[in-house]
Amino acid sequence: MEFIKKHYEKLVLGVVLLAVAGLAIFLVFAVSQVRSDLESALQQFAGAKQKPLVPENLETNQTSLKRVTAAPPRCLPRPTITPSIPSPGRGLLAVGLSRPALVPTPELLD
Repeated sequence: MEFIKKHYEKLVLGVVLLAVAGLAIFLVFAVSQVRSDLESALQQFAGAKQKPLVPENLETNQTSLKRVTAAPPRCLPRPTITPSIPSPGRGLLAVGLSRPALVPTPELLD
């Protein structure tokens, strides 16, 4: 009893090491079992008859591609030059556009 009181850590370490060794041996056998199961499943699927693949219908994709590549060029109207109204300290206010836009003057760009 005195030996157990003095060396209980060594006993715990021995039990843990035995458990680790047992798990290592178990893993070796488990890996071999899984490997044999996978090989048998592979052989089963390799021997099975497979039906041929049916080609996909790509007609809609091809017509869309033709439509996009053969699109007619778009003619955009040329912008008209309109007079600008000076805006104090902010640049020129372009009036003739669909909505007023602020056009910077050369003094503001410096």
